Amino acid sequence: MDDVDDTQLVLMARKPAAEMFPLLRRTSALSPLLMLICVLPPLAALQMRNQTEADALWGLRAIELKSVPVQTQIISPPREGAAGALRSQPPLGTWLTIALLRLTNADTTLALIAVSYAATAASVFMFVQVLRVAVSEKAAFWGAILGGFQGSLLVLAGRCGPSSLGVFFALTAMWGFLGHIERGSRRHWLKLVGGGASLGACILSGGPLATGILVILLLYVLGLRGQSLSRKQWSGPKPIAVWAGWPALKSLGLLTLIGVLVGGWWPTLRHRDEPNFLANWPLGVAEATVNDLPSTTIDATSSDGSAFVRVLPLLGPMLALTLFGIVRSSLAAAISQNERRRRGQMLLLAWILVSGAAWWSLTGQPNASPFVIGLWEALLSLGLAGVGAVCLDDIATRRISMPLAVSVSVAGVIVLVSAGWAERVPEIIREGGWLLGVIAAAGAGVAIWKLLDSASDRDVRHRIVLGALIVAHVGTAAAFGLRSTRVTTEDDQALATFTRQLPAGRNVTDIILLGHPSRIPLRIRLAVRASCPNAVEHFADSWETALSLALDAPPDAPRTLLAVDWQSRESRAATLQASGLQVTPSPSLQFFEGVPLRAFMVRRVIAQSADFNPSVGGLATAE
Repeated sequence: MDDVDDTQLVLMARKPAAEMFPLLRRTSALSPLLMLICVLPPLAALQMRNQTEADALWGLRAIELKSVPVQTQIISPPREGAAGALRSQPPLGTWLTIALLRLTNADTTLALIAVSYAATAASVFMFVQVLRVAVSEKAAFWGAILGGFQGSLLVLAGRCGPSSLGVFFALTAMWGFLGHIERGSRRHWLKLVGGGASLGACILSGGPLATGILVILLLYVLGLRGQSLSRKQWSGPKPIAVWAGWPALKSLGLLTLIGVLVGGWWPTLRHRDEPNFLANWPLGVAEATVNDLPSTTIDATSSDGSAFVRVLPLLGPMLALTLFGIVRSSLAAAISQNERRRRGQMLLLAWILVSGAAWWSLTGQPNASPFVIGLWEALLSLGLAGVGAVCLDDIATRRISMPLAVSVSVAGVIVLVSAGWAERVPEIIREGGWLLGVIAAAGAGVAIWKLLDSASDRDVRHRIVLGALIVAHVGTAAAFGLRSTRVTTEDDQALATFTRQLPAGRNVTDIILLGHPSRIPLRIRLAVRASCPNAVEHFADSWETALSLALDAPPDAPRTLLAVDWQSRESRAATLQASGLQVTPSPSLQFFEGVPLRAFMVRRVIAQSADFNPSVGGLATAE
């Protein structure tokens, strides 16, 4: 019998470190909370609904194609307007939006973003399911919190561009494949078939994101190790051992085949019209240039600054834990003896590697598609949230010691401050609300110190510190994510006020936009078109041309016009002398991009004077 020294006896007598949250052993009991996390944060982000010029282009595309048959959109998509600019972009999100506009009487503004909101909430749900299958139930709980409050995903909930729809189908395809190979029973073949169908839908909604998902799953399969018995040889006298990844590789091939059959027809048709379409497919096809659209909406967003500064907004307060988690995941994928844990870490690493490389390469392209950049950024942010969730789970289950967890967190705070992260703190905190934060932090510190002082057991003290640390990380990550969706500019506020002042335009027959189509911002056009969905859009270079449209209408079919003036000169309420027209301005004048913006309702109230000639200058102005 081997001798045991006193040190070993002390270690054997010491109680194992207790878990922080024993309730997480039964995560099914927390399902209602998880559903709320999936639904409520996107709903909060929906309140802002700040559209970019690229998102406005998607909203105009749905409105323009509302009355166009689907078969026409597929066979010969329009080449003018917003629909022409986006003719090479995935069509499924627009089709769902058009169906919603046709089948319901919902408000057009809400209908344009309903698909994005539903897809964002569903993406968080599917992200949780992927973590459950690939990692663990407990990590999925933390992933629900970090993913549900991920700002890069939440901001998509109120956008007309359906980027989150592609993310949802990508995650569903991943979940179907992983669920099949982890549990290879016959009934789980349905998950593989559903995953293949989702991959096809991802082709139709996310474009190159489908290729990225296949690369991620391929890297995951190639990283599998060990051997398994060939099923064909089970009934024979000598079973043959094969590479454990071979069955998974065949399943991946079947998944790809199903996906191509479901959604591969659309890129094939586009390639027939545009020979370079498939060559540009992996990184996304940029929006086409159309003469009647502003050129600034076609150019992609290029990012300046170092790599750290560009990735910083995706990590936020979880910077230190996420980077530390990547290091731990790399070690676990290389040397861990727990095969399930190793597989989960390997999937997250492949996820971050592929989506990060695609996002990085696109942000440096001068003419990349903003829609595709948003796809990869959302997918990358979820991968980073997954690594952070695993790290939080390791802290909660005491796999990471208290001194190490505190050291990593303190180092993260130092890095964030030295990198100028304080510039990203909300204005309310920097301009005076910081005092409340200092008081709250001091109070929390005193409370933790009192708890530590009253705790006699060393393990209890460690649990108090780790619990406070987890709450701080989760709370700051949630606040950072929600705050990132509420960043507005003066132009956003001016446009929101202008939109609220627009009349309920169900009876408006025509929309007159004063100015050249290539100079009017698409956000203004979308706001007006969404308020008057049944009106016909016109452009006029002067008020005389605009008002003559109402005068040319027959007396038995008078027109009601909504004129929008966005000119460099001062906008004034215009009326006509003895013209038979009444021009009513909106309540207040707004300034969008430094230019006056105002709307006018133009109605015909009396018969037109015979001697009136708009070109002569029959305009009179009155405030």
